[in-house]
Amino acid sequence: MRKLSILFLSLLCFVNVFSQSDDTNAGFNPGIIEKSPVLELLYEHALSLEENGTPAEIEANRLAIKAEWQLVNPEVAALYKPVFEGVEYGMPGYNGTPYIPTEIVERPPVSQQRDWTTDLLIRDDFIDGVDMEVADNGDIYIAAYENEIDAGGPVDHIYIYKSIDDGASFTLWKDELTFSPIRKIQLILLSGTGDEYIIAYSLFEGGLLQALRWDLPTATLAIETIVFAEVSDFSVDRSFPITTTNQRVMATYQKGDPGTEVFSARSTLGSYGFGWVDEVSTSSTLGSQIDFAYGRGGATYLTYTGANTGNLYANFNGIYNDPASWGARETVVLGTNQETENPSIVATRKSLATDEVLIFTSSVATGSSLGFNHITYKRENGNNYSLSLTGIAPPNQTNIHIDSWIRRVGGVEIIRTSYVTSFIDNSIQDRTQSFTYDGDFLDSSSRVNDEGNEVWRGFEAAIAETSDNMACLAFAGDNAGNAYGLYFDNEAGVLEVAENAIQGLTYYPNPTKNEFHVKAETVIDEILVYSILGQKVIHIKPGDFQSTINTSGLTSGMFVVQVTSNSLQSTFKIVKE
Repeated sequence: MRKLSILFLSLLCFVNVFSQSDDTNAGFNPGIIEKSPVLELLYEHALSLEENGTPAEIEANRLAIKAEWQLVNPEVAALYKPVFEGVEYGMPGYNGTPYIPTEIVERPPVSQQRDWTTDLLIRDDFIDGVDMEVADNGDIYIAAYENEIDAGGPVDHIYIYKSIDDGASFTLWKDELTFSPIRKIQLILLSGTGDEYIIAYSLFEGGLLQALRWDLPTATLAIETIVFAEVSDFSVDRSFPITTTNQRVMATYQKGDPGTEVFSARSTLGSYGFGWVDEVSTSSTLGSQIDFAYGRGGATYLTYTGANTGNLYANFNGIYNDPASWGARETVVLGTNQETENPSIVATRKSLATDEVLIFTSSVATGSSLGFNHITYKRENGNNYSLSLTGIAPPNQTNIHIDSWIRRVGGVEIIRTSYVTSFIDNSIQDRTQSFTYDGDFLDSSSRVNDEGNEVWRGFEAAIAETSDNMACLAFAGDNAGNAYGLYFDNEAGVLEVAENAIQGLTYYPNPTKNEFHVKAETVIDEILVYSILGQKVIHIKPGDFQSTINTSGLTSGMFVVQVTSNSLQSTFKIVKE
């Protein structure tokens, strides 16, 4: 009888542990299957081709890998295939069945707008999500979407705003209509030598994941479906060769019903973020809250939390999301010890063997009544993640919705990070904060939004850098409990522009090619032109009401112009094409 009791208790414990497992028990990890010598050579060749080969050579190598896997393990070979081969409907958010909301969400009235100061108000209306990207030439693109369908409207909107003056001003570049409610958006810019595009990877109600791609010169839209249904979250990043035909977009996403298994895939080179192939389950794991980052030399990194356990997991892939190259799942911290929200992963621009990867989390001890604060985990030189920094949550405060950014330059270690600070009892207005990792340490956080301008706490503030390598943020304001107003702010640097103090000062054209003109109602004493690094490149003393500045000898990019007249100064920015 005693043996039966012990057996019953053992089975009960087994059932309880199994119910808390994140394993799907429905797959295998191809990354741990032994490769033949031919495969090892083909994978080495794949890494070298990504930077220097043509799309045709890279695709031929991929097919050779598939053929060799057919001999070694046909189950792995079957992973090298297109992700989606269904019907393309050609409309954003449309999967063949019109979306009809079952419940209309009432948008409550907003209060009178306050008088904003240095925060730049880009859009004076509701928004439901935001992301930001910066092109190689310094142009800033901000995407925001509005869920009008949920509020009884006929369509949703994706708004893309563009700045060519480092964030001093923005114009509406695109207003794209979608036919199903948008649930998440992430921008990817393919910029460099060759055709240039901006892509809004968009998740719609029902789990439809699409790539909405506009070419930069004409803003012409093309659409490709990546996954038809059942996607619940996703994250994308890209490699950064100079030539855009060799820039590959890679993704991880959760899909499945009822579970949310974690998958990865990648675009085909030469397809400019389209042609998605090689879908694979990264570790046969049910996950949530996914984030993904590209490092350098083919290294990609993934983090997510367990759908059942709340464990914080991490994976890596050394060959551009190749389906047979995912490493084993690593448990960074157990959910029984730490409750983890919104993990954000970012990798410094180093190769896999010498890498430096950070996972920033909003975290609190499981069962604690305190607010969330930051915990940072670091991976170095290919080793496992270890605890790097633990924050202490002040009373009545919780820090959530972390976003991170790093420049697409080899060897770079500086990481920009943002988060939203919310006060639990609403006694203080919510705000957005920013801090920087310099390769060794995290500095103290600083407040971004203006005093009196409350920040919406429901989603992250998107962080990036202006062309002078200073942090900038796009975020939503809070008005009467609504995400209302799209704002931009930037960290003061050499591109900080003073108020126009000189009477009647005008300058044109901007952007400029070979020259631009400056005029004023008073005599112009001096004109100085600086590079974004603060180097003086032009210095003239006109002694007249107008002057023409020759810019033919300048390289393309952003410059700061300082004009002096009657002891008054004005500063503005120009773009040299």
